[in-house]
Amino acid sequence: MKKLVSLGLVASLSFAGLVACSGNESETPAETPAGSDTTTEAPAETPATSGEKVEIKLWLDDDDYAAAIEPAIEAAYPNIDIVYEKVGAVDARTKLELDGPAGLGGDVFIQPHDGMSESIISNILLPLGSDMGAMIEER
Repeated sequence: MKKLVSLGLVASLSFAGLVACSGNESETPAETPAGSDTTTEAPAETPATSGEKVEIKLWLDDDDYAAAIEPAIEAAYPNIDIVYEKVGAVDARTKLELDGPAGLGGDVFIQPHDGMSESIISNILLPLGSDMGAMIEER
């Protein structure tokens, strides 16, 4: 009898876990906050393709890691200059909410995974363009 009860309990908990983890996808698109523009268009010729130097702000909280990756990025992409600023991963979202609209925010930063939804809601993170998705899939 104990085995039967245990089996029933395991089955019901497994089912509850599967139901809880399933996505609740609705067919209606999510609404965006009023006044927000989630579509961005690239200029006809970006500096990366014109050979012009581009400055990228890198926000990391580890000086040694930044010192290790800066030369590698600049060697792989000679038209990119990295400007490193020490910003904690936990503070990056808040700082970007303030500095981003003024164009002063970091271009590359690290944030905790549990802050992703807040960053998407506040339009700090935008969807990747289809060309970027294709490039990632090629790699």
